[in-house]
Amino acid sequence: MPIINENPVVIPSTAEKLFPHQWIYNLSCHCPSISKGLISIELIPYNADNLEFGPYSGLEIVTTDALWEAINEVPEVAAAFTAVIDSVEPLRNWIKNRAIASAIPSYSIPSPLPDIQPETNL
Repeated sequence: MPIINENPVVIPSTAEKLFPHQWIYNLSCHCPSISKGLISIELIPYNADNLEFGPYSGLEIVTTDALWEAINEVPEVAAAFTAVIDSVEPLRNWIKNRAIASAIPSYSIPSPLPDIQPETNL
């Protein structure tokens, strides 16, 4: 049974918005063995023209627990998974180098002093 609100909430109308694209909001892989694996990709509405994200009510989840079958049967999935594997070492190095760089105190090079010649009286 609804309760009468003494102060009704009014939500003003907004202009219609178009979200013709999707943004990968979350990507997760779980591979507990060489024969079992799950992939889940969460996509949210997006407009690349104005860089605006849409409502999460438009969330689409693309998921399968047959990841290895997908890798073997869908060339794009195989290429994507290979790209992820190939990116691990460069990503590790990038993270390590950023950590090293942030640990090194900044050092400013002092401006050179002007070359002042002693005054000579002739």
